[in-house]
Amino acid sequence: MYNPAYYGTGSGSGAVVRIDPGTGLKTVLVDLATSSSDQDQIAYDPWRDRVIFYGGFVPNHNEVYLSDAAGNVTSLGFAKVAGPTLGHFAPRGDGLIYFNGWNDPGHISYFDSADVVHTLMDATGTAPYTSTFYLGGMRQMEYYAATNSLVVASVSGFGTCTGGIADAANLRRLDLSADGTRVLSESCFQFDLKAGTGGEVPVGLGTGIGGDLHMTIDDNSNDTLPRMVRVDVAALSATAFAWNGHTFAASTMAGCFSQVLAKAVILDAGNDVLRAFADGEVGGGTIIATSTTSSPGSGEVATLIEIGPGGAHFGMTASPSSISIAAGGTQSWTMDFGAARAGLPYLVLGSVTGWTPATVVDGVAIPLVADFYTDFTLLHPNSVVLPGSFGLLDGAGRGSAALAFPAGGPAVVGLVAYHATIVTSFAGVVQVASNPVAVVFVP
Repeated sequence: MYNPAYYGTGSGSGAVVRIDPGTGLKTVLVDLATSSSDQDQIAYDPWRDRVIFYGGFVPNHNEVYLSDAAGNVTSLGFAKVAGPTLGHFAPRGDGLIYFNGWNDPGHISYFDSADVVHTLMDATGTAPYTSTFYLGGMRQMEYYAATNSLVVASVSGFGTCTGGIADAANLRRLDLSADGTRVLSESCFQFDLKAGTGGEVPVGLGTGIGGDLHMTIDDNSNDTLPRMVRVDVAALSATAFAWNGHTFAASTMAGCFSQVLAKAVILDAGNDVLRAFADGEVGGGTIIATSTTSSPGSGEVATLIEIGPGGAHFGMTASPSSISIAAGGTQSWTMDFGAARAGLPYLVLGSVTGWTPATVVDGVAIPLVADFYTDFTLLHPNSVVLPGSFGLLDGAGRGSAALAFPAGGPAVVGLVAYHATIVTSFAGVVQVASNPVAVVFVP
């Protein structure tokens, strides 16, 4: 959590705070002397295995920093003492980190793998890419690997989609060139939180359930509304995920999706707590952390992100996100590792313990904590419960498999199982591991 209203031990000007979603334990990772009240000021880059954020250690002086898990920071520069801030960090997972800010507010920039800054260009490669939504409306930006796109969320009334409605939040998909340096095309779609009311502000955008993105919206009301949204980037559509309301709704000031919990998490700043919501849940959710701010209030602006596994952030998608124990069901998996790995062997492995810390094999970080279920998936590939879990990628580097859970299976309500795919050489040496996917078992 990046929060200007969370005071560390040395100052009263914000902090980067690590929160364990299972225990609610909070640890100040970086204590700031100055911070930004803009949105989307921090992101996790799996390629560098660092968080990137905008802040400072002396009053009125901000820079872009990288921090490791111990709070050791390295500056990437961009010193600024006043004026608009820099943020909307969107790591691509291969060394590129996109961002937008005061240095060039009309365009998107990016750090390359050597931390050199470039401007994102248009399809011709001869001019910077420009779009109407940058004029005050951008609130969130995220890279989506499945379509090799940047997804930008903007507040209602700014850069309204052509033919769209003015009171809805706007989402744009910017399809990128293979190397990520150019925008080839732009598409626009919307999510209307409540018909006829404006001020719908995206306050979170990141990896979500079933391979989709997850967006959180604030509208400064106490109505029960679907402020947690599932974004299908490929289909250019957004649908309700969970609803919150009553005395904690108007202070929905940040949000993300937790793969560990398989739930959406929001910052209820007015009541000073984090709340978690399952798919389709309505109400107050489950409080998973308290004392999340030093100065509670509904006007607080913060950013929540999930620290994912280091390494690849691509390769595997899954649907649906839950399986009924009583009825049984199947979670289908799709693997896509690109044509460069066509024909190579793949194997799906699992864990019921979690995806971090990763298990390193042949120098590759596999985002699973090895346990008895890992052994089961390793020793029983292509079994009745793991059809297609071992095989060869096709000519495009793709494959499919599934978890098939029988009706009336083991009573594991609430258990979350994680799966990831490894690709090996024909000699059995691990070449790459996918992102993890989660499935939660419900009654």
